[in-house]
Order: sequence, then structure tokens, then C-alpha cells
Amino acid sequence: MVSLVALLAVSGCVAPPEASTTGPVDLYDPNQFAQVTAGGSDPGLLAQATPFQTTAVQTQGYSVIEPPTQIPEDMVCLIFFSDYAWTLESNRTAKNFNLLNPPMYINYSITEPFNVTGTKIVTEKGKEKTVKYSYYSPYAFLEITVRDPVTGEIFQQDGFGKDYGSMTNKTIQITKPGNLLIEIGGNNVTPSVGFWVKPVGNINDPAVNVSALECRSQDYVKRLHQ
Repeated sequence: MVSLVALLAVSGCVAPPEASTTGPVDLYDPNQFAQVTAGGSDPGLLAQATPFQTTAVQTQGYSVIEPPTQIPEDMVCLIFFSDYAWTLESNRTAKNFNLLNPPMYINYSITEPFNVTGTKIVTEKGKEKTVKYSYYSPYAFLEITVRDPVTGEIFQQDGFGKDYGSMTNKTIQITKPGNLLIEIGGNNVTPSVGFWVKPVGNINDPAVNVSALECRSQDYVKRLHQ
């Protein structure tokens, strides 16, 4: 009994092991520990990838609105076209348009100008002979006038007949911005007249479907009917 007490006295007290909050990281040695750090890690075993793109499920009561088709800047669209038959007397009509993004193109084509026809006797080399003649009526004309609707100031005027020449097809370019009064007048002619403008800045009515309009390049419209 004395020997056992002596042995305990020599050995002393053994301290208990300290508590630890770390966990094993090496399966080979369960007694190996490492401190846990925040932020995660990436050893480079996974390649970077793009998330799979899924089709959005349409919620009942809502609709997907497609973005409007953008018209290139150099394109112009036909916003007005009309045929006229002015054969017996002088006529005139007018349209208003607020041109915010010039230019505007007005083109016309006269399909059946009124002709004066007949016969006359001429003398050639001392001999008389009858020849036929045909020319545009001196009363036939088409006149397109662009003016200020308030002051009446004329910005541009062109057409067929009078002092404008005998071109039955022509494109008139309007570069004056602002509110315009466009008058179309004529006599003894059957013209077709069209107005073209850039949709950006000029066609602002949401009820107008721009993609349904006829749109062409400006170079095409300048050469139209020529």
C-alpha cells in the first residue's frame, strides 16, 4: 500500500487535453488539423462555365413585347401617296407636316400629260407637205409649293410645265425643318405624288406601325421614276 502511494506521488497530476474547434483535413492522418478560414478556396479543378440559358416562363396576364424594328438612319419611309386626275380645270390641294428631322423627299410621276395634237402644212425645198404635230399643252402644269403655314413664305417650289421644264418625273428634296404647308396644284395632268421622311423624329404616333411602311434608302428615292 505504501508503494502505491509513493508511485502516485512521483508521477504527479496529468493535465487533460485542451479542447479544439478545428476538424480533420487529411483522411490519412485523422490527428492532423487545420484552421478553417473564411472566403472559400478554388484549387482549379473546375473549369469556368456560362450558366445555362433557360426560356423565361410567361406569367399569366402578361405578354412579351418584341422591341420595335429599328430603321437605319439613311432610310426614309413613304408616309403619303396619292394619284390625281386633273384634266379639265386647275386644281389644288394641301397637306401639313412638322418636319423635325430633314430631309423630306417629294416625288411625282406624270403618266398622261395633256397633249395638243394636229396637222399643219409646211414647206420644204419649195414643196408643201402636211405634217403631224404633238406637244404638251401650254396649260398643262404640276406645281408643288412648300411654304410657312403662318406667314405664307415660300421655301421651295418646283414641278412640271410653266417655267419648271418638261420633266414628267422628278424628286424634290426639302431641307427646311419645322411646320410646313405643302401645296400640290395642277391642270391637264394626272400625277402620282409621294412624300418620304426619316421615321426617327418624324413619325412619333405610337399607333403607326413603322415596320409596315414602305422604306427605302435615300439614294433609291432620289432616283425614283428617273
